[in-house]
Amino acid sequence: MKKSIRMFIVLFIIGLPKLLFARRDDPINFDGESPYGVTDVPFDDGVGLLVAVGVVYGILKIRAYKKAEKSKQVTFPN
Repeated sequence: MKKSIRMFIVLFIIGLPKLLFARRDDPINFDGESPYGVTDVPFDDGVGLLVAVGVVYGILKIRAYKKAEKSKQVTFPN
């Protein structure tokens, strides 16, 4: 009994996003025009800022990794 209830809950959680997506009544025509107006996606300040922050974060992580590796080097006396 417990196993079947768990299976139902898991299947319900997996299928829940399919139930929650909104459905459009009028699909986009094949000529690229939409009944809702412009279909272009803006690529402006928000995405550029996100990419810039990602690059800076990556550079800082690489520097921190190299600094940690450098401090771990052990030298043995001759």
